[in-house]
Amino acid sequence: RAWLRIFTIGLLLWVLSVVVTYTTGNPNLLPTLVLLGSFLVPVTFVAWAFERRDSGEITAEMVFRTFFVGGVLGVLGASVLETYLLYPSMWLYVGVGLIEEGVKLVALALLTRRLAVKSMRDGIILGATVGFGFSAFESAGYALTSLFTTQGLSLTDLVTTELLRGLLAPVGHGLWTAILGGLL
Repeated sequence: RAWLRIFTIGLLLWVLSVVVTYTTGNPNLLPTLVLLGSFLVPVTFVAWAFERRDSGEITAEMVFRTFFVGGVLGVLGASVLETYLLYPSMWLYVGVGLIEEGVKLVALALLTRRLAVKSMRDGIILGATVGFGFSAFESAGYALTSLFTTQGLSLTDLVTTELLRGLLAPVGHGLWTAILGGLL
């Protein structure tokens, strides 16, 4: 149950970072706060899923690579496609969802193309890994953006954004890409 230790220690470190940042007002702690808050839930869920793998082909190195490379390729690909393909309309959010899931699926297919054995469970685990990688990097962007307000830096907005995205992460990107990964 390494996932439980990861979550508990990570949550304690995040809460400690919030308290110390509020208390000291030290802006050098903001990256620590953003990264811990954005990556805690996604990393915890990937650790939980990794413990349930089917084959020996899914190694810690592969999960690490899939999380980071898949997550970054996903946010970059989605950003480019959404910029050039989407325009304000009533279908905007449907388009965002289709583009994000599409780029995560392409990243997953690219990163798993050399697997000798392809099981549904491993597809679900690696799909969730790409989805949670995407979620972590996207959440870091939202957290950082929420920090800047017209009244200056808002630590409250940053913490609120991280809490909300952390609570929604398990039923967001990770879940949907896990389903697609199982199908792939």
